Amino acid sequence: MAGLFLANPNPQPIGRDYSTGELKFAAYTGVALAILGLTLTGFAIYITGAFSGGRFFHDLDTFRRGSEGGPGPTGGFFYRGADIAVFGMALILPSCTKQGAFFRHLARPAVCVIFSQGEQGWI
Repeated sequence: MAGLFLANPNPQPIGRDYSTGELKFAAYTGVALAILGLTLTGFAIYITGAFSGGRFFHDLDTFRRGSEGGPGPTGGFFYRGADIAVFGMALILPSCTKQGAFFRHLARPAVCVIFSQGEQGWI
């Protein structure tokens, strides 16, 4: 970072103006990816039977790594649905023109990651 600052202390911002059609296409693609990802995550929860709160993270961990240290029968494929959903939700953000809608859409991927993958680093 110091080298970049020394080379050019006042860089010109790089930006691109998107048309309304491009923003709508990105948002629709994001919605489709979010639905696909949440479906895959729901399927992973259904396959593992991780319906109860007490065993949720344990069952998902067993699903990802397998029972005897080897990979599970489907590996972690369905478990990656939450990552796909988060990417889809991120694609919706550029189309938000109001500040309130932007922050609502910004909070959804965080909630999805925290509750569907057990990411406890935010605490």
